[in-house]
Amino acid sequence: MSVDDRERALRRASELAIEFVNGLPERHVGAQTDDAELVAKLAGPLPDEGQDPVTVLEQMARDFDPGLVASAGPRHFGFVIGGQLPASAGADWLTGAWAQNANLHPLSPAAAAAELVT
Repeated sequence: MSVDDRERALRRASELAIEFVNGLPERHVGAQTDDAELVAKLAGPLPDEGQDPVTVLEQMARDFDPGLVASAGPRHFGFVIGGQLPASAGADWLTGAWAQNANLHPLSPAAAAAELVT
């Protein structure tokens, strides 16, 4: 994967995430499908060749959307599973981009320290 592909993918993921969060106030709170329908839709053979990462992200956002619950939205009164705070969303993106392994200290002293503290 080229640096350009990686940057395009991260930018598009950011756009898709922002679109989702901005739409939460109007979004249907509950899922519009169940896991069985999602599994049937998502199951199937993987392509033999890699695909454009932006295309993969857009397909993922489209295919998973009916099963997403608006739990980060202002009208969700279900399980208390946390909200969507800007700092927590940003931190989640950073940790995903950093792709560190906290299992062993030499793999990432930063991740190991965070694991110990939490």
